[in-house]
Amino acid sequence: MAGVGASVGGYRLVEDLGADSRGACFRVLDDGGTPHLLAFASAEAADVPGFRDGLGRSVDLSARVSSFSLLTAVDADPWAAAPWVAFRHVEHVVPLDERLAGGNPLAGRELYRFAVHTATALAVLHDAGVVHHAVNWENVLVGDGGVIVVDGVHARAVEIASDGRRSLLEPRQRVPEPGDGCRTTRADDVFAWAVTAVGAATGRSAFPGSAPRHAVARPVGEGPDLRGVPAPLSSVLAACLNRDAGRRPSARRVLAVLLGYTRDDVLPEPGELHERSGRFGTRKRWMPLEVDPGALESGFRAPFREGRRPTRVSETEGFGSGGGGLNLIWQPPDMEGGDGD
Repeated sequence: MAGVGASVGGYRLVEDLGADSRGACFRVLDDGGTPHLLAFASAEAADVPGFRDGLGRSVDLSARVSSFSLLTAVDADPWAAAPWVAFRHVEHVVPLDERLAGGNPLAGRELYRFAVHTATALAVLHDAGVVHHAVNWENVLVGDGGVIVVDGVHARAVEIASDGRRSLLEPRQRVPEPGDGCRTTRADDVFAWAVTAVGAATGRSAFPGSAPRHAVARPVGEGPDLRGVPAPLSSVLAACLNRDAGRRPSARRVLAVLLGYTRDDVLPEPGELHERSGRFGTRKRWMPLEVDPGALESGFRAPFREGRRPTRVSETEGFGSGGGGLNLIWQPPDMEGGDGD
């Protein structure tokens, strides 16, 4: 494996950021001097049958998505002697697990922004037909400028079993869902997102007895412990941690509710949700103090069509470009959340 000073695929390795059993990571510069992160897969991973094909497919999927809240692959060579993937470089962020290891869970606006930005990442992925597979404390980066979800490309490809059927998020202790099969689903992503958000708020696992920093995709034990998670976020997370995967809301619906949309609104187009999420927190006096958890289950108002009676719809039944809007509540300067724009 190359070291600092070497060039790999047009990238010059300038700083060794560490290694683990999955591989090694470097800060690199491209030909124009733009910094990136470059991750090498370990030799053991590269020798796993099907690994290189899986990495190539995952990189192709990664190329289909783009968001301020996603750290996606920008280049890769699955067939190099040491397979590698390059990502855009993000300054002044730390993995959530490092933040929580210091006894510093998220609170207030920072916690709510965490929920909004990570839900945005999942909504973008799912809208493109991509399942993340590895939402956990290690794969979320937290900084002053916002929150970024690390694309699951590298971790997923490294951990994939040779038969391609093992659930990548399967915990050591789990309560199986009837007929759930072995593959990770969007509902599993939403569940793992909620588990991660509980950790961000409390510094502990949502399920007593499970490893706190690793992904949990399905219910473990008696049920989640949401003590310490403030309202209204707790009601959203409770819906996402439903033992019945079929009753969990989609990431898009979760994002809409977090942004203040209610059952009386038309569910916005994905692009509008993404734009509003990107602006979240820039106007410090505005943030939702209440959400409509009922919209997570019953859906949103259908786009009005002349001659048709309005009905409720889910995000899979149709979207409207008009109608609806943010149900944001004014937060006075003396309340938690800051003052001024």
